[in-house]
Amino acid sequence: MTAKKLLTGLFAAAMTAGAFAPAVVYAQQTSYKDAIKAYNSGNKEAAMDVAMDYKYGWDGAEVNGAKAVEWLDKAFDAGVVRAATMAGTMYFTGDVVKQDFSKAEKFYRKAAAKDDESAQIRLGRMYYYGNGVKTDYESAARWYAAAARKYEQSDSCSIACLYLGQIYFYGWPNGKKRVNDYAGAVKWLEKAYNAGYVGAAATIATVYSIGNSKVKQDKAKARQWLIAGASKGDNVAIETLARDYMFGRNGKADPVQAYVWASVLADREDRDFAKDMLDVAKEELTSANRTKAKKAAADAVKKYKNIVYEIDAESID
Repeated sequence: MTAKKLLTGLFAAAMTAGAFAPAVVYAQQTSYKDAIKAYNSGNKEAAMDVAMDYKYGWDGAEVNGAKAVEWLDKAFDAGVVRAATMAGTMYFTGDVVKQDFSKAEKFYRKAAAKDDESAQIRLGRMYYYGNGVKTDYESAARWYAAAARKYEQSDSCSIACLYLGQIYFYGWPNGKKRVNDYAGAVKWLEKAYNAGYVGAAATIATVYSIGNSKVKQDKAKARQWLIAGASKGDNVAIETLARDYMFGRNGKADPVQAYVWASVLADREDRDFAKDMLDVAKEELTSANRTKAKKAAADAVKKYKNIVYEIDAESID
């Protein structure tokens, strides 16, 4: 069995009904036709093998998107739930097939109905951004919540919690339905942060900085969250923390720390406002603390130079 065929078997087994079962090992195959024969002989798991052959042109098969989707659908019927998610993503991105958002939605819905988290998140994004469908924040929140629900009793979560927390924080952009839910935002964003989605920290900090009837204003906690996010390389948190120390928004103003974090941002971001912020911070320094600030800034720039938080929103497992 080739390495590619083994990977296909692993994918099929791991994604079958969401269970991480041992890999399905097919009989030795020399061409995609063998997998088709295996399928026709009753080995329905071989459908995933055939789909991959047509998608990537393996084992003598031509690259044929339509046939790949046809076999992915057969694999879904055989219990490989995420085969439908893969088909949906092919249509969403135009990978080997003509881009078709309605077909993407159709396949995502099939997998989402079987509780596939990736499909649920992708549906949420389609509705939130109006990708090929009418923008519908209620539906977006519902699908994000469906994906996040399994983490209800967990301290961490997938990217679903980040998206759900953000939609609770911002409310419906059109302002016609749900208002901001800060308690819900903090709940889900904390889970996302614990799972490594560091960008959640800056939003949590904003909630505590503002406060409302459900989340008590706590400026000390707001600054702590900014420090947490900045220390893990989130540029939004770094910028906000620099401004925080400069103007004392969430505690005592500290020109040295303002200079330190402005220096970190200026080193990371090739943008005028980062440099402008550094210039403003310099003006706040007295002659007595200027040397201290420059030494601390140099150390911080070195420390955080290679600590970068980035998230590819289009890349969802």
